[in-house]
Amino acid sequence: MRRALFLLLALATPAALAQRLPRTVLPHHYELTFAPDFASGRFDGEATIHGTVSQPAKEVVLNAVDIEFLETKIGEQTATVTTQPEMARLTVEQPIPIGPVTIHIRYRGTLNDKLRGLYLGNANGKKYASTQMESTDAREAFPSFDEPDMKATFSITAIVDEGHTAISNGAQISDTPGPAAGKHTIRFATTPRLSTYLVALTIGDFRCIRDEADGIAFGICGTPDKMPLAKFSMEATKFIVPWFNQYYGVRYPFGKLDHTGVADFRAGAMENAGAILYRDATLFLDEKSSTPDEVRGTAGTISHEIAHMWFGDLVTMRWWDDIWLNEGFASWAASKPLAAWRPDWKLPLRNVAGTAGAIAADSLHTSRKIRQQATTPDEIAELFDGIAYGKTAAVLRMIESLIGEEPMRQGISSYLKQYSFGNATFHDFSDSIRKASAQPVDAILSSFVEQAGVPLLRVSSDCNDGDTVLTIEQQRFFLEPSDTPSDQRWIVPVCYSSGGVKKCEILREPKQTIRISGCGAPPFLNAGGSGYYVVEYAPPMLDALRTSIASLGPAERIVLTRDEWNLVRAGRRPVGAFLALADALRGEREPLVVSSVLNTFSYIRENIAGDADRGAVESWVRAYVQPLVKELGYVAKANESYDDRILRARALDTLVDAGNDLSVGREARKIIERDLANPTLDPMTRQTLISVAAAAGDQALYERYLAAMRAAKTPDEYYNWFNSLAAFRDPTLLRRTLDWTLTPEVKNQDAGGLIARVVANPYGRELGWSWVEQNWERVLARIPDRMRGRVTGTARGFCDRESLARVKTFLDAHPVPSAARQNAQTLERIGQCAALREIQSVNLHEWIARR
Repeated sequence: MRRALFLLLALATPAALAQRLPRTVLPHHYELTFAPDFASGRFDGEATIHGTVSQPAKEVVLNAVDIEFLETKIGEQTATVTTQPEMARLTVEQPIPIGPVTIHIRYRGTLNDKLRGLYLGNANGKKYASTQMESTDAREAFPSFDEPDMKATFSITAIVDEGHTAISNGAQISDTPGPAAGKHTIRFATTPRLSTYLVALTIGDFRCIRDEADGIAFGICGTPDKMPLAKFSMEATKFIVPWFNQYYGVRYPFGKLDHTGVADFRAGAMENAGAILYRDATLFLDEKSSTPDEVRGTAGTISHEIAHMWFGDLVTMRWWDDIWLNEGFASWAASKPLAAWRPDWKLPLRNVAGTAGAIAADSLHTSRKIRQQATTPDEIAELFDGIAYGKTAAVLRMIESLIGEEPMRQGISSYLKQYSFGNATFHDFSDSIRKASAQPVDAILSSFVEQAGVPLLRVSSDCNDGDTVLTIEQQRFFLEPSDTPSDQRWIVPVCYSSGGVKKCEILREPKQTIRISGCGAPPFLNAGGSGYYVVEYAPPMLDALRTSIASLGPAERIVLTRDEWNLVRAGRRPVGAFLALADALRGEREPLVVSSVLNTFSYIRENIAGDADRGAVESWVRAYVQPLVKELGYVAKANESYDDRILRARALDTLVDAGNDLSVGREARKIIERDLANPTLDPMTRQTLISVAAAAGDQALYERYLAAMRAAKTPDEYYNWFNSLAAFRDPTLLRRTLDWTLTPEVKNQDAGGLIARVVANPYGRELGWSWVEQNWERVLARIPDRMRGRVTGTARGFCDRESLARVKTFLDAHPVPSAARQNAQTLERIGQCAALREIQSVNLHEWIARR
């Protein structure tokens, strides 16, 4: 496939539905009152906005969506309100003079079911209200100057039913009866200066456990049934916040910190200042009955959101084009306190492995710059992607690897102190790090932030006068079987290991040489695995590295495997060369390295092997993986290491998915059925076997899974059974799962994910996508608009040109504005896969024949 195809997939955006607000009026304080009526699905609101007028005007323009204005005054003048998309114009007869101004609005809003603004949820048969304001949804909860640089303080009041409580950004300062029978009024302390998207309010039957550390009060809050599952999150918080206090050199800035889990939530969590909100399945767990991955995932989310209290909340990006300063930084920082708290989690090595996802996303023609302009709400929503999170975190790790941990920390601390309670830009951040490090960080960051793509470093080596001379050429890497030329250049910090010594060089030229003393074993580029680039070694260097692979560290083995697989995907290396590397790693026992190999086998079986070769690939996979299963067995032993549990899970999954070994599924079913009658399995073994058994499952097993899901006592247990419904192979059962996603029993936040799992299942792909095509109107009615891209994105698993044309026709006819780029990338991925199959299926056939 060539790039020309994707010129047809123009990322056209709708006409600007939400332009920037004028700066005629700047807010500095909001007084907000919310009075929800759960029965009617409405709420009454009152907003008094204190601001400053910079020039005489007869109108004030602010943001408002789905708000009914009941009474509006600017000063003493009654204002006329006219609405337009995303905005409201408040007009008065006499000019508003320069100086202080007060805007008072009584209004009515909708407690929507779209998981944004102030919305209605349901838990245990009871209703509650909660907020999700990011990125541009505060305007659905209250009329506001809803742009991140228009910060203000907030005084929030909630009028709620008896038996209900409320949680907001500030500490509760009063709770009084009234104003009507059956109501009470809760007032909260005034916040520091915040952007509107960080305002939070949750109302309902909630309980909290409370504790403190480092002089800061903490709460873990949720519905009463979740409180026995709150202990771990409190322990994590009590470690993480004091750690960040020390690291940032700036104390936690928002007084108290509450974490609240709600049953209905669009995101995994949201970093509202002092009042972080989570899906309850993310916040609450029983450490004894949850898998280590689930425990680590909860801790990682908590740490990510707490990191935001400084990066994003204390200092906020000036506009959404710098959202990466929030999300990428929090993704980078989250592992730091956890690595100190739980070194057994191997988080630095997991970070290396995690970079693969960012590189895959950034190797598309339809990728974007880290710092991407966006105007409309849909364009802004699209910025919350793997580039903002994963790529940015990887680039920050690369910078830290170059300059050192302490200069990085000093630069961050300086940045936070300089811009506290204000707004900043990319250049403010990079300048702070440059000053602290005395390195050209601003230039390096600019080359990675201001252009899309991943550098490809093509490396050859010669021995010259007793020295090793590396010749390195750079170009942009594309996950596409072509030699599309690219004149892009980066300033790339490259760290390499030679003779056990790590050294770093900065590449600035399209072609550059590095001279290394001695002519021994070839140096390994990307020592430590922190570099954000793909390395293509000349064949003699690759052969030498493969021969000596046992001498490389685990991070280097992960990186070498990742890069070689990417080169196969790009048609730059025959698939046989990668399988030779996999053979060299047969004795590997580091789970993250093993996973980097096994993760490729299903793709090879499904998308590269032709029908005539698929059986041979399955046989080879079984021979590769069965020794691991024979060594470890199906069930964890007493006091077995976490590494062995991970290896077992990956081996069993691979045997079923890539090895098509249904005998594994049948044996797993026997074990699961015994465990359902008498639970004895450890959580990780149970989770693995539930999924593996489903592949060979029938209707009777499906019914057992449904019953177990409905009887689950913890969120983790519920979702283990829930997600496994998509792992069956029987088309009748998969169709049943798809139909079930659109029923009230499945929360709208979960429906898209389960549909995606069915279509990701090779045995459900055609069935699932046909179902999406036939049921699109029902999908639109059921799934919130900003979550629909999860459904359309499921088509990326197709791998033929007929499916590419079919999916493109559907997406053209059914656009999802908040997923325009994602859908273009789906089409690009299908085309890439089809082109790859045409090239690598021949190489795979030859490799099989040689064996």
